[in-house]
Amino acid sequence: MIGILLNDASYEQDIRELLMAFYPGEGFAHERTGGVDFYVEGTYEPESGTFSLDILENEEKKAGAAFPVSYENRLEAKTAIKRELYGLLSARTGKTLPWGTLTGIRPTKIALSRLDQGVPEEEIREFMEKTYLTSREKIDLSLEIAEREKELLSHIDYENGYSLYVGIPFCPTTCLYCSFTSYPIGAWEKKMDQYLAALFKELDYVAETMKGRTLDTVYFGGGTPTALKAEELDAILTRIGERFDLSSVKEFTVEAGRPDSITEDKLKTLRAHGISRISINPQTMKQETLDIIGRKASVEQVLTAYRLAREVGFDNINMDIIAGLPTDTLDSFRHTVERLLELGPENITVHTLSVKRSADLSGEKAVDLSSL
Repeated sequence: MIGILLNDASYEQDIRELLMAFYPGEGFAHERTGGVDFYVEGTYEPESGTFSLDILENEEKKAGAAFPVSYENRLEAKTAIKRELYGLLSARTGKTLPWGTLTGIRPTKIALSRLDQGVPEEEIREFMEKTYLTSREKIDLSLEIAEREKELLSHIDYENGYSLYVGIPFCPTTCLYCSFTSYPIGAWEKKMDQYLAALFKELDYVAETMKGRTLDTVYFGGGTPTALKAEELDAILTRIGERFDLSSVKEFTVEAGRPDSITEDKLKTLRAHGISRISINPQTMKQETLDIIGRKASVEQVLTAYRLAREVGFDNINMDIIAGLPTDTLDSFRHTVERLLELGPENITVHTLSVKRSADLSGEKAVDLSSL
């Protein structure tokens, strides 16, 4: 257990994330209590504009420093606080982190933004190493991925273009880890006509508002779009085809995320409307874990859905997996990755488990997280 004692909670989440990186699986206390290994005490002095960080262990101050921060610039303040805390934690543990202080952000975002500004790669390396204490190996990886992203994004019309996101807030059931807006489709089937009418009204408004601009990409997310019936998907896609100019669309993606929502009729409907990419998301190929998280699909259903999508003609399939699910181990996660590589999807997206307050995993239905 680690204590976090702050007189100002503005940067509590940033401090917590870095502590989690150094001490994965530890719990946190926000007051002086028993069973705490050590405390991180942070004090902000608005009069002097300084922030002090201390490590308190056995009621003794082991290390600490006060340094100037400007709360008017959140990014700079956060970076300074995390860099100072990183030094304290690294000294305490004798460890360094490959990504340095980077938490809660895609590292390639930092590299790509500077590449777009014309900053030379060596200057980007020096900036990330000095500012975020990132290792050279990870900086090189960030730059490599950023260069790939830059090439892909070069075909997007930044000046006059836009992307359309259609959120379908329904699923067969709600997974234990999910914090998205999603409702069981079975409870709303009788009101689907009202939902579609409201969605069509919104689509019409967006089409009129964005008239004359280039539609670059379309993405159906949720929820699970394929929780809808084939005829409902057909009606939505028909409306989009009627109201939007799709001639410049680079990619049209539909989340078919839940294998238990996929049927041949639905896949054929998507193909008939020119959908170029779908996601079939197992999250894990370990049946015990699927059962615990309420996924309501078997490993065999995942395989069947994938093969069916190939038979229907989809040649751009993404598959999502989550690292750190309850009961998942390093060996079972490796098994999941190996099974997906055998299937050969065009993309594999790896998420790390994030326990959100609104997810059942953090509430009454929470499982023992010591296995994560």
